Amino acid sequence: MVLVVYSIVLIISIIQTFWKNKRIDHLFAYMTEAYSDGKFGSNQSRVVPTSSFNVYHFQQEPVRFYSTKDNEQSDSRKRYSFAWCFTSTNGFTKLCLVLATIGVLVLVIADTIIPFVIIIKYNTEMNNSSSSLSVNVPKRLGIYYGWPSLVQGANWNLIAAINTFSQFDLIAFGDGIASPSHGDHANTQTIIQSLNNLGKLTFGYVDLGVITQNLSISQMQTTVNNWLAMGIKGIIYDYGVTRSRQTTMISYCHSLNLAVMMNAWNPDDVMSGSPMLLDSRDIYLLESYLISNGVYQNLTIWKIKADKCLTYSNLFGISMATLSTSTTPISSSFSSTQQFSQAWFGTAIYNFQYFQATDFQYSATNNMLYAFVNPLSSYGNTWQTNTIQTDSNIHYYRSTNTYTLHIYGDGATYGNGNFSVLSNG
Repeated sequence: MVLVVYSIVLIISIIQTFWKNKRIDHLFAYMTEAYSDGKFGSNQSRVVPTSSFNVYHFQQEPVRFYSTKDNEQSDSRKRYSFAWCFTSTNGFTKLCLVLATIGVLVLVIADTIIPFVIIIKYNTEMNNSSSSLSVNVPKRLGIYYGWPSLVQGANWNLIAAINTFSQFDLIAFGDGIASPSHGDHANTQTIIQSLNNLGKLTFGYVDLGVITQNLSISQMQTTVNNWLAMGIKGIIYDYGVTRSRQTTMISYCHSLNLAVMMNAWNPDDVMSGSPMLLDSRDIYLLESYLISNGVYQNLTIWKIKADKCLTYSNLFGISMATLSTSTTPISSSFSSTQQFSQAWFGTAIYNFQYFQATDFQYSATNNMLYAFVNPLSSYGNTWQTNTIQTDSNIHYYRSTNTYTLHIYGDGATYGNGNFSVLSNG
C-alpha cells in the first residue's frame, strides 16, 4: 500500500512538471515515436538536449578518435547529462521519464497483485488444513457378496434384510446380481430402493479386471446400466486392470452421475499421474487393512500406504474406506478382539471415512454380515497434528483436542488399539 501511494505521488509530480513547462505534448509524442521506431536500446543513437527549450532529437554520433582533451570534455558532458537528468529545472529527459514511468507502473502492479496472490494462497491452505484437521468418526461400510435376501438369516424376508443392511452407511452388493436373470435380482432391487429412501449409499460390483472375466467395455457398460436401473448410486471396481480401461469406466460412471469405489492394492495405480478422474464423490478402498484373513500385517508397509492415501484424500477430496478381514466364518464377537481394535483405531487415527470388519469371503459363503459397534462414538473435534506420530516401530498415535488414539503391534504376532484421555481434555 505504501508503494502504491508513493507511486501515485511520483506520477502526479512528473505530470505536473511537464504541464508547467509545456512539455506534456513532447512526452506523448516522444513515447509514440520511440516505440514505433524501435529506437530504445540502440547503440548508435543517443538523446541530447539541443536548446534551452529542451527540444529533443536523435543525433547520430560519428566515429572519431578522441584526444586526451576530448576525452576529458566527453566525460564532463556525460557527467552533465547524467546530473541534468535529475536536476535540470526544465524537468526529466524523455528517456528518464519513460523509464521512471515504467518503473512506477511495475511497483504499482507488484504492490497490488503480490499481496492478493499471497492472501488467496493463505486462505486456500487454511481451508485445506482446517478441513483435514476436523475429526470424523468412521462410518460403517457393508460390502456383501452373498444373496441380499438371505443376509443374516433373513431367508427371503425383505423387511428383515432391509433392517440388517440399514445398520450400515454404505452397502455394496456383489457381482452377478445386476443381471435381470439372477435369482435375487428383483428382491435386491426392492432392497436397494428401500435403502436409498433411508438415505443410505448403495453400490454395485462390476468386474473390471483383465485377469478375471476380462469383460469388454460394452459388457461392463451394460452391467453398469443394469445396476443404475436398479437404483444403485455407485459402482465398485476391482484391481488387475490397465489404467486406460480404468479411466474409461470411471468416466462412464461419472457421465451417469454415479460415484465410484476403486479397489487397488497400490493407491498410485489409481490416484497418481494423468488422467486422474476420481473426485470428492468417489472412494478408494484399502483392503486387508492391518488384518487380512485373521493375520496381522506389517506396520511399516501399512503406514507407507496409509500415508499415501491420507495425502491423496487431502489433495483430491477422495474418501477412504478400510476393510479388515477375519477368517471365515467371522465371529459375532470379533469386535471384542485385539485385531478388531487395532484395525478400527488404525482407521480412526488417519481420519478415514469408512471402516468394515468382515470375513475373508465377504459373506459370500454364509451370508453373515455384522454391523459392529465402534469402540468410540466421539473423541474430539480437531486433530492436533497433520500426520500420525510414532515413538517406536510398534507404537503409533495421534491426538485430538480431547483424546489420544493409539495402535500397538509388531505386525506379526500381536497388535491392538486403544485411547487415552488428555489431561486438559
